[in-house]
Amino acid sequence: MLQRIKDAIDARFLGYLAATPDGRAYLINALTDAEEADEQGAFDRLVADVDDPTLNKVVRTHRDDETRHGELMTECLRRNGYARVPNPAHLRIVPYIARALGDGDGDAYLAGKSGVFESYLFLQVLEERAVTMYPRFAAALAPYDPQTAAVVRAVATDEARHVKYACAVSRRYAPDTTTLATTLAKFRDAEARAFVTHGKATIRHVLSAGLVDISFPERVLWRAIASRDSFPASTTAEKRCGSIAA
Repeated sequence: MLQRIKDAIDARFLGYLAATPDGRAYLINALTDAEEADEQGAFDRLVADVDDPTLNKVVRTHRDDETRHGELMTECLRRNGYARVPNPAHLRIVPYIARALGDGDGDAYLAGKSGVFESYLFLQVLEERAVTMYPRFAAALAPYDPQTAAVVRAVATDEARHVKYACAVSRRYAPDTTTLATTLAKFRDAEARAFVTHGKATIRHVLSAGLVDISFPERVLWRAIASRDSFPASTTAEKRCGSIAA
């Protein structure tokens, strides 16, 4: 029951955001950022480091998918006449997760310092969250921009496959099954806590930037929600492993 309430709160806020042109522009820009978030060349390093031929092909496919997704989202911005405006630095999700893990900005995981195993676990928890959230973004966008909603749904399908890729790579490069289980649990816990903190920061930004058209009393309510120690938003990401077949 509690999870349903949290999911309903998520859906309500996303619905408000997608209902205004400025809100849609912000949301599509944020999704574009998420798909272009390989500014440190993590995938190129992983391609070089993964020596298993089958898994190397998987990593290259994963990298190419993310590049294609960024291009698709950029086209959605262009088609709508929205400017490409990168998300503010303080709303990038990677540093939130990194801080929850005890690494300042994510360099240990995305700059190749931690090796293939932990780098791909980091990617896995990002993809698990995408599998959960992208259909919700698509549902919010659908009444106003069905073409972009269809693109987001297609990307979500790819992200579910990427979770399977991540599971396969992390299993192959884990020191042992116990380390895999405990480290993945740590990463998932950190991601869930980061998601809560990031969600509060996002609500505050959206309200302060005037990206939603809501009444004053409801604006006060959302500010209160964003300031609560226990933030009532979904913290459960999809956790899907299985065959890596495309």
